[in-house]
Amino acid sequence: MDNMNSSRIDRLQRKVRILEEMFEQSSREAFIDNRRRALINSLLGLSLHAKDQGTLLNDALQALLSCNFLQIENWGAIYLYDEQRSLLTLSCHHNFSREQLNNCSRLAAGQCLCGQSVLSGEILFATSEDPRHVIRCSDMVLHGHYCIPIRAGARVLGLICLHVPDTLERQKEDEDMLLTAAGILAGALQRLSYETELKSYQAHLEKMVEGKIEEVRLAEKRYQSIFENSLNGIFQTTVRGTFLACNPALAEMHGFSSPGELIESITDIGRQLYVDAADRRLLVERLERGPVTDFETRMYRRDKSIFWVRMSARKMSSPELGEYLEGTLLDITLRKEAEQKLAEQKERLDVTLRSIGDGVITTDTRGRVVLLNQVAEELTGWSQQQAVGQPLVQVFNSIDEQNRHPRADPVQQVMSTGGMLNPNTRTILVARDGRERSISHSSAPILDVNRETVGVVLVFRDMSEQNRLEAELIKSKKLESLGVLAGGIAHDFNNILTAILGNLSLVGHSLAKEEREILELVEQAKKAALSARDLVQQLRTFAKGGEPVRKTAAIDEIIRESAEFVLRGSSVACRYHFPDDLWFADIDTGQISRVVQNLVLNAKQAMAAGGFIDIGCRNIRKEHHDPLPLKDNLYIEVSVRDQGKGMDAKTLTTIFDPYFTTKNEGYGLGLAICHSIIRKHKGHIAVESEPGKGTVFTFYVRASSRVPVPENKGADLSGQGGGRALVLDDEALVGISIKRMLEHLHYQVTLVRDGQEAIDSYLEAAGSGAPFSLAILDLTIPGGMGGEEVIGELLRHDPRAKVLVSSGYSDNPVMAQYQEYGFSGVLEKPFQIEELGRVLASVMNGPEQESDPSVKL
Repeated sequence: MDNMNSSRIDRLQRKVRILEEMFEQSSREAFIDNRRRALINSLLGLSLHAKDQGTLLNDALQALLSCNFLQIENWGAIYLYDEQRSLLTLSCHHNFSREQLNNCSRLAAGQCLCGQSVLSGEILFATSEDPRHVIRCSDMVLHGHYCIPIRAGARVLGLICLHVPDTLERQKEDEDMLLTAAGILAGALQRLSYETELKSYQAHLEKMVEGKIEEVRLAEKRYQSIFENSLNGIFQTTVRGTFLACNPALAEMHGFSSPGELIESITDIGRQLYVDAADRRLLVERLERGPVTDFETRMYRRDKSIFWVRMSARKMSSPELGEYLEGTLLDITLRKEAEQKLAEQKERLDVTLRSIGDGVITTDTRGRVVLLNQVAEELTGWSQQQAVGQPLVQVFNSIDEQNRHPRADPVQQVMSTGGMLNPNTRTILVARDGRERSISHSSAPILDVNRETVGVVLVFRDMSEQNRLEAELIKSKKLESLGVLAGGIAHDFNNILTAILGNLSLVGHSLAKEEREILELVEQAKKAALSARDLVQQLRTFAKGGEPVRKTAAIDEIIRESAEFVLRGSSVACRYHFPDDLWFADIDTGQISRVVQNLVLNAKQAMAAGGFIDIGCRNIRKEHHDPLPLKDNLYIEVSVRDQGKGMDAKTLTTIFDPYFTTKNEGYGLGLAICHSIIRKHKGHIAVESEPGKGTVFTFYVRASSRVPVPENKGADLSGQGGGRALVLDDEALVGISIKRMLEHLHYQVTLVRDGQEAIDSYLEAAGSGAPFSLAILDLTIPGGMGGEEVIGELLRHDPRAKVLVSSGYSDNPVMAQYQEYGFSGVLEKPFQIEELGRVLASVMNGPEQESDPSVKL
């Protein structure tokens, strides 16, 4: 009996729990429904009371972002859609970063998730992995999207974009509510548009009515007297601007056949006869102070042609007319036209000379300066006031670029030949303060109406920047000429070195500690192979299109380590000048270390007697007006200054050329490598030097807004591995070497040489219940699928697959941005077992990502 009662009590308790869960679920759904209704009511209130689009959309966005039950992230935006231009324009946003504003302020229909939603007219829900999400920002965390078109019938007026957690599941009730909210906004936007049009039409009607009333009022006025006998125009007018009387000369002057016709036609003198109605108001104001003589203004004739008059007038009063104005007009059009043409020609010449980018100097026939424009003043260092009357050769001090002999006087050459002078040889202009610029120039005679020479005009242009750009272009072409050869050699050599280094590192780990002699031989062979790898790195620097493998780093630490390594044991020391607030840099640390080592090595060799090398860094904010050849952004400037003997101008022009060297030993690749590395970092490198004053190299690299991630430089190989590994490599020696290293790390290895075979093996292993723990894919497989194609298939079936990319090429962006292509890590050939162990430790000991048991086969 007791057992039966206990069983009944258990059943009753289970029923009570079920009822409680049902009540809790029902209460939660009721709460969410209430919140949905509250949001809709809030949006309805906003739509009914909004006075303008901006306020409406901003308030609506804030209301949507406040809906916690939607799990919306604190981020969103509303766009308006221009149907004619097929363009989405950002109207309001919340929490957009500068990068997002740059990338997402304008979107074409069909572009990214928002453009796709507008194009289809349907609500779009997507996760961060959706391939349609093509515009991505570096400062955004993983998130999902709701893109809701704002539709009025079949017409799309705009779009709401909201961020949600990446793990949020799609809910029909939420989508229905968001579509309802978008519909409310669509109605409000249409209402505001109709109200704006209605107000404009109403204002237009009111203006038309006011105009008609004014015309009727002015038409009711009567005119009385006419002056008949004067050759000048004579008038009597009201102060407000209507004619009381005029003579025939005045009527004829304005193009009317009679005074009566003029009086009937002109009802507002200021508006109808004055070109500038403000002139009549000025005349009336001056008449309040007394009679006015010689008042000049422009007036209209009947056909709307314009003529100039000189007016004398005074203010009068009588019992019959009250206060009125009377006076005379004289037509002075011919005199004014002559003055105007002269002024226009002078102004046109001044504007032209100010606006052109060339320097212009004019002289008389004796070679004395008459005029300089602003550019000529800047280039010569002479102002207009200082230069006028001076001999041209004193203001325009020019020398031959080759022999530095003074140039002949251009004025004398033009005057003697009577023609244009355009020298082909390069010329140096020496400014008043001693600065020199490379220029091109030409001279020509100035002729009067009788074709007589009255002076000479000299036009010249600063060619310094153009010459520098041409030299940079030639330098780049020289470097590119090595790229094709270097890329191929580096790849093949890297494959060979991978097998050599991998096997040597395996031998070193496999030998017993007592086998010292063999171990020393192995270490010597490894050192030789590592030296060969350094040579390959130099070749790869020239490889066409090679991209640095960037990461955020403290550049001052790299500079110290690199400089101290080069100067160890020498009589040269470094002095560092680093600010406390120095920014971090986005750089390939190995490549930038090589730049610093080359520059410090050159500085050390330039100071045979010892001394100090000053290395400094500072933060630079590049603006559009800054002459540095860099895109506007944040940069770090690094300068390396020595106390050596310096270089002359001729040496400076070839300092970055491949194979150019001033030393008896070496290949002249050091500075060419520096130039190539900095160029591939989207930076800039320059050099300044004078004989006897030392040399300073300056380079610029992009600053980073991120903080460096600490690296695990050590790798304990004893505890590595414990799983299955798939290796794809078309080179047998390389593949076998990688296989042996992995086996040493306790992996079971399957080696394949074809991309399709790799995919088949991976899927077969997943289906058999013994999946691969990781895969290492060679990026380039001649005649077949490489790593970039294979990983796409692997991730499609197993999104959590751990895959490393491996290559000896540096010209593929996958190696520099491997994470964007889905790879978990990168192995740059050649590598040793220690490097392999470090990468595997970083990848395999990260967040758990076991293979998905539901891999699609």
